[in-house]
Amino acid sequence: MQLEVVEVLNRRQIRAFHQFTRDLNKDNPYFISHIDQDIEAIFDSSKNSEFHDGDAKRWLVYRGNRVVGKIAAFYNRKTEQAGLGFFDSIDDQNIANQLFDKGIEWLRQAGFSRVEAPVNFGERDKYW
Repeated sequence: MQLEVVEVLNRRQIRAFHQFTRDLNKDNPYFISHIDQDIEAIFDSSKNSEFHDGDAKRWLVYRGNRVVGKIAAFYNRKTEQAGLGFFDSIDDQNIANQLFDKGIEWLRQAGFSRVEAPVNFGERDKYW
């Protein structure tokens, strides 16, 4: 079945972005889920000052109707930093490659030639 990489743009996709990590780790007794509101604050330009000098996007990969991976890309022009984070995928190298390629392509189009990963778009005290 073909894979489709989709930018996260609506509430349904935002919920899927969060739920995928929980679904992926459902059998891991040591997994502690993130708090959705904390993650969403990172992607909210009114709450994250990194948006003054940068931007962020995130994507999901679907195989049919099922989410099989996710990633986010970020940059800050003032600090000249670009990065990828919030990556999760089922055990499939092709899915991982498509996600990283999508994030790197977007960062290149924004003028960046160096990428850090895994990183977070914001304060370094959370989700690094």
